[in-house]
Amino acid sequence: MSTEERTAIDDFERLARAIVERPLWTLRHAGYEPVVEREVESQFTVGNGLLGVRGSLELPTLASRPRTFVAGLFDVTHDSSEWTFLAPAPDWLHLAIAVNGQEIEFNGEDPSHVRTLDMRSGLLLADWNHRMASGEGLRISTFRLASLAQRTSPSRWPGSPPRSPPR
Repeated sequence: MSTEERTAIDDFERLARAIVERPLWTLRHAGYEPVVEREVESQFTVGNGLLGVRGSLELPTLASRPRTFVAGLFDVTHDSSEWTFLAPAPDWLHLAIAVNGQEIEFNGEDPSHVRTLDMRSGLLLADWNHRMASGEGLRISTFRLASLAQRTSPSRWPGSPPRSPPR
């Protein structure tokens, strides 16, 4: 990674952390509960009037329902053309992470997963500490937004490279 790329990532992370420190504008959910995951995803949706992106996990589970919806994108039911519904766009959120050939999976056993939505800026941050079978720890951070300036281009930004979580 070049120095310019690393600087851009560091600047974005600093900005994102400063934004979510405004508690009156912040919605935060710690942990993972499969029974309420779909409700949490709905509460953490980001949108800009053209696109709406559910606040699902980047490493989805069976309880997760990742969806992106586009205004005006409809489909019809198979049995009748009279019933239309808002059709989901392709899933662009899925993130595959492998360390030394071992794919990382979110199983919900680690309660350190935290999603934070800054309602003033529309920025969704996700932080997750993962303990691998080898005992090594990784910290994974992502940032997501639906821009008003670039309405057709939602963004997901993986944070800094996986690193050992603080002890």
